[in-house]
Amino acid sequence: MRVQYIFLLSPSILTIDGSAGLAGIPPVFSAIRGDLGFLHPEWDQLGKDWQGFVRKWLPAEMALTKAGRSIMEVQELQETDLPAALKTWGTAQITKASFDFSIVTEEFGKEMLSWWDGLGLKQDGGVDRILSFPWCRNGTAGIVMLVLGMRWWGEQAGSEKKWLRVLKEITGMWDLIAAAPPLCVFLCF
Repeated sequence: MRVQYIFLLSPSILTIDGSAGLAGIPPVFSAIRGDLGFLHPEWDQLGKDWQGFVRKWLPAEMALTKAGRSIMEVQELQETDLPAALKTWGTAQITKASFDFSIVTEEFGKEMLSWWDGLGLKQDGGVDRILSFPWCRNGTAGIVMLVLGMRWWGEQAGSEKKWLRVLKEITGMWDLIAAAPPLCVFLCF
């Protein structure tokens, strides 16, 4: 019989064999933790930059949850300019349908990069503009889709410079969302 020792360190659970992944995520994401890259081995394989990115996503997700913005509807999601695979995944989450992961092609990283750079957040990355995007919501059809998109791209690209750049830029966006004055009423005292 093999004995496994668990050392609880928030926000991840560590074992003798390595990390079990991210702990402390909202219950709405429990069923899709693996898809999002929050479990071992993906959690470890995607590296420290990935782990920091996801840890910064949590406060942004919680700020949006507490702000009480409505969950995105399918039609609204389809009208966004998100990459097609993310829209399909988000639609599957909203409608509780299955998702065919084979639609995530090798071109996905290029699509994600083009989408992100097309937002123009480097020129105008103010929090009010970020909060105005339809995908800037909590739940399974919200900002978590960006986490998923970066996971898909990261698995294809590894720590490619463009992936790391976008990962860091989105991480900065998580900080802005978490500290946004319109949302801060619920979080800051």
